[in-house]
Amino acid sequence: GSSTGNPPASRTRREYSAKNQSTGLSARWEIPGATVEPREFRPVMPTSGVTDTKLRKTVPMYRILHLTSRLEAVSYLILLAATAVKYSTGYENGVTIVGPIHGVLYLIFVVVIARWFSNLKWTLKKAVAAMALGSLPLGGFLVDRWISTSANYAS
Repeated sequence: GSSTGNPPASRTRREYSAKNQSTGLSARWEIPGATVEPREFRPVMPTSGVTDTKLRKTVPMYRILHLTSRLEAVSYLILLAATAVKYSTGYENGVTIVGPIHGVLYLIFVVVIARWFSNLKWTLKKAVAAMALGSLPLGGFLVDRWISTSANYAS
């Protein structure tokens, strides 16, 4: 019992036997002929050594990276269109509205790249190149493609 340091007899497992393994509950609960159906086989998604917790953390990271690079690129194109309208018609409200929005989106883009470039397995040089590409028209779309190739979940 408990005075000898051993668990009570009701809590000990029976010795190993082929019957214990094949019938499941029959040996454990002494139910004659009771069998346990094998559990459903579920294929495992190949994650090449990534734990489930790490995978749950990286998927939102890629979504945020994609979203910020695309929003930055689209805002740049809208700013260019507003600038063209400003110089062709003299209507300046488009630039005064879209300009600060694009500026904030670009700063968010730079912060996101700086935060996660090491998770993308990028060098510092590539991260700085991505930030510089964000300041060029359509550069954000190229960075978005780099993000897609860095994410191994696409393959």
